Amino acid sequence: MCLLAVVSGCQTLSLESARRFAYVASFGSPTQVHVKHQEESSWADRVFALVGAVPKADERSLQFLRRHGMEKTWYDEPAETLARLRNVVHREKSLDSIFAFANLKYVWAERLRMQGQNQRALSEYADTTVLAYRFLFDPVYDSFRNAYDPNFRGICDIYNHSLERMMKIIALENTLQANYQYRIKTDSGEIQFSTVLPGRWRNRKIDNFQFVSDFETKGLTNHYRTFGLGVPIIADWNVDNSKDNDNFYYPQGLTVPLTAFLQLDQPVETARETEVLRCTLYLFDPLEQNQVKIGNRTAPLESDVSTSLALFLNDPLLNTKLLGLLSMLDNGLAREVRGLYMLEPYDPKKIPVILVHGLGSSPTTWTDMFNDLRADPRIREHYQFWFYMYPSGQPFWVSAKQMRQDFAEARTRLDPDRKTAVLDEMVFVGHSMGGLVSRLQTVHSDEQFWDLISDLPPQDLEGDSAAKQELYANFLFEPNRSIRRVVTIASPHMGSDFANRATSQLSHTFFKMSEMFERTDQIIKQNPKYFRDKKLLSIKTSIDSLSPENPFFQALSKTRPMDGVTYHNIYGNTKQKDVISVVGSKIIGPGDGIVPVESALAFEASSVLQVNANHSEIHGDPKTIQEVRRILYQNLIESGRIDFEAPRRITELVKPLDEINSDKLRFEPLVPYSRNNDCFLLKHGFHWPKPKARTVNGNSDRIKR
Repeated sequence: MCLLAVVSGCQTLSLESARRFAYVASFGSPTQVHVKHQEESSWADRVFALVGAVPKADERSLQFLRRHGMEKTWYDEPAETLARLRNVVHREKSLDSIFAFANLKYVWAERLRMQGQNQRALSEYADTTVLAYRFLFDPVYDSFRNAYDPNFRGICDIYNHSLERMMKIIALENTLQANYQYRIKTDSGEIQFSTVLPGRWRNRKIDNFQFVSDFETKGLTNHYRTFGLGVPIIADWNVDNSKDNDNFYYPQGLTVPLTAFLQLDQPVETARETEVLRCTLYLFDPLEQNQVKIGNRTAPLESDVSTSLALFLNDPLLNTKLLGLLSMLDNGLAREVRGLYMLEPYDPKKIPVILVHGLGSSPTTWTDMFNDLRADPRIREHYQFWFYMYPSGQPFWVSAKQMRQDFAEARTRLDPDRKTAVLDEMVFVGHSMGGLVSRLQTVHSDEQFWDLISDLPPQDLEGDSAAKQELYANFLFEPNRSIRRVVTIASPHMGSDFANRATSQLSHTFFKMSEMFERTDQIIKQNPKYFRDKKLLSIKTSIDSLSPENPFFQALSKTRPMDGVTYHNIYGNTKQKDVISVVGSKIIGPGDGIVPVESALAFEASSVLQVNANHSEIHGDPKTIQEVRRILYQNLIESGRIDFEAPRRITELVKPLDEINSDKLRFEPLVPYSRNNDCFLLKHGFHWPKPKARTVNGNSDRIKR
């Protein structure tokens, strides 16, 4: 209520003033996503080095030293030992010798770094990276590599860690950037390399590289990363609105995931004796490329696609849900942020999936669904995700009109010749009121809505032409023929009893609507006998528009859907005991606490799914996300893009478990607990069972995860 009072006492908020307000309000308040930067302490490193707490070589490397009579010299003169080992490695040409040499050089580089000798450490890290590369890709050793040998995974870690250390030292000098050339002197010669941004980032302005390992994220339900070669990094995407038409739809402050991979520019076998080694440091987009091919070998890239998303969302205006609330209360602010948003470069070969938020919300409400769906390789191969933000304080049919206009403009910008096929296959996913706004994109108004306000033809209406055009667009319209599917989630297709006299009074007190309603009032005054029922035209807030008594819902139920569109419906029927669910059930009966079941089911759809979740959480529920994933797969199958069976509904997998005695489901996990296990289970709607107590030597001992 304090927030409502503050906002209602203000003039129209600007985006900048809203950001300042959110920054102040964020102190002491919970955030959706939290990112903590974990900087390494050079001071602590030096202390550890002084007391002898330094990295040590592994046992197999020490065994290699003992075999060549160099173990003692390694402890006394590590630099001299490494110089002698280079000749041994050159002579033996074995994987064991390369691994031992790379491991020992990495240990020595770590010690140099901890002592503050960054330039010497940089040389050793660069040399180590090349050694590890030779181990992995030199065709001479193809018949000797053993993927089951711990040294194989160990050399991958050495490659990744030494490359990351090398890049971090370069970054300390503020010279780590794209399209830049570097030279590093090493004991074996000189390594020259340039940084390259391939793929869709080739012509984009990417800078301010940061390392995923320096961040700790909280708040995302699932954290997605892959394991392989390379260094996961994060970069800022500086959007320039003056160049390409698609740049118009990117928000400022975007961060993007990349994977750094150092590759030799010449075959490994010819580079062994080269004094000047030329390489390329590729900054791959892991959402576009997840592996590299070197000679006859293919290697997966290590990646992290969640930390960059969390870092972008680590903004008080986005992170505390204030953007959605403030834009609901203030239509002036809402107009400033209204529109289509993209978080990745526009791709004319991928089908757009448009995520539309609900009342008092914003695009950040889709964080978990976006994070989960984008992590699916087949989904991201065929789909691109867009977000639409609209003023959720105004009647939903006004927002639907604005969406039609915004998407017509976007089509003109992105595809003026209308030659891009995927833009005629769009999928809309709307939560709550966003489902109504999305559904209204796909129906013929005919005379259904106009007849609610007048029996007279539209051309007889008098008044300002701009005001009349706005009124026509609200009640007389054609569908957007570029849409193929609409998924509504917890949408009140016949309104909600939460839109009552009390909430209506609050909305009239605190919502600041725009001048367009003043123009409508002027039209009514100029045409005193034209309108049969002025009640619908007097609705000026979204709360009023969602009342079950609103005749707009009856008219909507009689509209003709556009040919070729398929609907899917997901609704909540919660049995939870949270405040929203308990209080809501007293007001609306069975439902998700806000939308009753009969309203959520009040229109025909090709598939319907019930989820046990409340209204504010249903679109982030694992079962909902899995159902949307299934629908997207089904869309690919029906369009002929893929030819395998779509994922089955998660409810079909869970249902038999409900009939089993819960005691039988309590078992002791046979595999060690890890975050990846939890990530997989949460993604599919399951949880680890609670561990049972067991008796060991007569004492009760509880197994820990």
